[in-house]
Amino acid sequence: MPLEMMRCIYFLQNRYALSAPMAEETLYDSEAMRRFAGIELGDDRIPDETTILNFWHLLERHALTEAIFADVNAHLADTGIRLRSGTLVDATSSTKNQTKARDPEMSSTKKGNDWYFGMKAPVGVDVDSGTVHSLEATTAKVHDGRVWNELLHDEEINRIIAKVRAKVEHPFRVIKRPFGHLKTRYRGLAKNRAHLFTLFALGNLFLVRRRLMA
Repeated sequence: MPLEMMRCIYFLQNRYALSAPMAEETLYDSEAMRRFAGIELGDDRIPDETTILNFWHLLERHALTEAIFADVNAHLADTGIRLRSGTLVDATSSTKNQTKARDPEMSSTKKGNDWYFGMKAPVGVDVDSGTVHSLEATTAKVHDGRVWNELLHDEEINRIIAKVRAKVEHPFRVIKRPFGHLKTRYRGLAKNRAHLFTLFALGNLFLVRRRLMA
């Protein structure tokens, strides 16, 4: 299958939270999605769910989702959307996966009076653009402060002012609401970490889409 086609299908899966079987079915049903993937019905073969799933595994195996994240941020920097104006740090928790299975690589943590089981996604967010420039993935019990040094770059401004700090919530809102990522989708920290890099890469493009189109 052409690489560009598979990459477009992969982005569609992440944008609309499609499993491999759902992605194959949707490509047959949706002309808009076929057009985005460069597929001409009747002339081009639509990849089956196994091929689509194998492409996910290929990206995970070679850490290519991190490369996608880095390339998106490099593109935003090249177009004048700054990613070095100071950083806000925050994290979101992702609970049990969709099958409600207890993943041995995840852990529990208590927030207030409630217990959560799963993983965390601490991120570094650019103050000006509101885009994510750094990302980590940990089990739920790891304190955010232990990974802050990996999320920060030079000349940090880790502000607490509510008006500014609200920006750090925007990337999480994008992947949870428009992208539909409310729970972990896979077993194992590495798979979910790889998935998050793609989600936040596409989330960055979503957040500044009007500036990019202008």
